[in-house]
Amino acid sequence: MTELFKRIGYIKALAFLFSLLCIFSLISISVAGAEESEVIELLHADRSEMRMEDDNIIINLIGNVRFRHKTTELTSNRAVWYRTAGQIVFLGEVNIADKGDSLWADRITYNQNTEEAFASGNVKLQSPKENAVILGTQAEYQRADKYVLFSQNPKLIFYPDVKDSMIEVTADTMEYFLDPAFGVAKGNVHIKKEKMDAFCGIADLYTREDRILLKENPRAAHGESELSGDVMELFLREKKIERIEVLENAEVIHRQLVDSLRSNYTESKLSGKKLVFLMDQEELKEIKVMENARSLYFPYLADSLEEQKNEASGDTIDLFLEENKVSRVLISGGAEGTYYATTKASSKDTLTRADTVSYKADIIDYQIDQNLITLERNCNLNNKEITLDAGMIKYYTRKEILVAEGMKALIEGEEKLTDFPVLKEGKEEITGTRMVYNFKT
Repeated sequence: MTELFKRIGYIKALAFLFSLLCIFSLISISVAGAEESEVIELLHADRSEMRMEDDNIIINLIGNVRFRHKTTELTSNRAVWYRTAGQIVFLGEVNIADKGDSLWADRITYNQNTEEAFASGNVKLQSPKENAVILGTQAEYQRADKYVLFSQNPKLIFYPDVKDSMIEVTADTMEYFLDPAFGVAKGNVHIKKEKMDAFCGIADLYTREDRILLKENPRAAHGESELSGDVMELFLREKKIERIEVLENAEVIHRQLVDSLRSNYTESKLSGKKLVFLMDQEELKEIKVMENARSLYFPYLADSLEEQKNEASGDTIDLFLEENKVSRVLISGGAEGTYYATTKASSKDTLTRADTVSYKADIIDYQIDQNLITLERNCNLNNKEITLDAGMIKYYTRKEILVAEGMKALIEGEEKLTDFPVLKEGKEEITGTRMVYNFKT
């Protein structure tokens, strides 16, 4: 009888060992017929429970769950492994890591056959090779293509570790390719960086190259400046916006506060085929407009009885700023312009005196602080019946005084004065080496 009990115990032990081997094989090898490269391995779980349901083996894994699939490691607090279907649902602090790239979420459903993952709840994508991180509440990850699609509340953050340098990009949807590092934001795109807000329909995100390309009605506001055009590109350097380029139908409106109590501004409008917005430490220093460039400047005048504006055009227009104030406008290449001034004798007077001065030259230099317009080479200036031609003309807008003189040129190896001023008023013509004219008198 004792020997019989021993044999029965031996048989039970063998059965127990066999059942353990079956469970182990279910956990550690792939579905029958799968290639070795598709094997998904369970590396660890604190506790496991197995059951059969509709011909599907289901394994509940609890505590420090860790899987490996090819070069990818998947970890979570808990997981439900639908063994036969080749699908795993990871729950709680889920992470998918592949060669340094990491995807976090509250919940991820992973299909080992298609190598696709569906993430939800506090989704985060980050790569150590990039200067950015992407957040959202729902995303789809395709491991083989290194592709992620954020379909709910996506937000890309450039330089997330440096608060003062962060650039945030939000959109309706956002897709991102980990290799090469490239993303596309679509629908209601908003790009925010300290003093700048930009909007568009589609934005291409080049995270390694530190640049963003805006398409579909792009527009931006930086301080008191507003930019728009067909295409806009932001260039970053040392975690700051270095310049903004606008192509086709480019336009910028720059306002300058001159009286904070009354909220009075001067205003400059520039347009052309291409526009470049140059910054230093994210302070605007220069606005350059090229190809069919045009400008319109409205100065603020303390005297409410006087109004002025200055229109100009040329191949290139440069607007220079100091402490966010326009200090100079330089126009070159077929430069020409018109200066308008209207004055009322009193606030009750309905009649105005209008002065119009048209001018053109190879180069026009408008120095705002000095109320001075300088014309260089092939200069021509018109005011009513007065015409003036010269090598150089200086017009003092506030005093309404102009100075005209010739230009020095190298002729047969000698420096000589040429293009002497010629003043025509009605039928009179005056020629000289230097000429001063007061429009008021």
